[in-house]
Amino acid sequence: MVLMEDDNFDHRVETQLVPNNDFLADLLVDSPPCSSNDVVGADSGDLHKHSQTHTDVNKDDPIAKKQSRQLRNGDATVRSRERKKMYVKDLEMKSRYLEEECRRLSRVLQCFIAESQAL
Repeated sequence: MVLMEDDNFDHRVETQLVPNNDFLADLLVDSPPCSSNDVVGADSGDLHKHSQTHTDVNKDDPIAKKQSRQLRNGDATVRSRERKKMYVKDLEMKSRYLEEECRRLSRVLQCFIAESQAL
């Protein structure tokens, strides 16, 4: 899992990957509900160790891989759309510039034609 490996994800996305024990207890009919005392201690070292072992356990988990890939793809999609917007804005700006340049050159050409006919 990518929880501790990549700092580019915000905390909101990271917390979605950690399952809620009460939610899982509701889903599993035969399991008793978990209390909040079953959660790993609040010590940051314990939490890091728990996350690291959780990462090691799910390294080959296809669902975890799929979720991390989907998160990466979502981020890549957002970046791609932003690049496309910037590209389109750049093209629109170049188009306006070239249209104005075309009008300017057309006026210059008309002046040269008028000057040529005057001679």
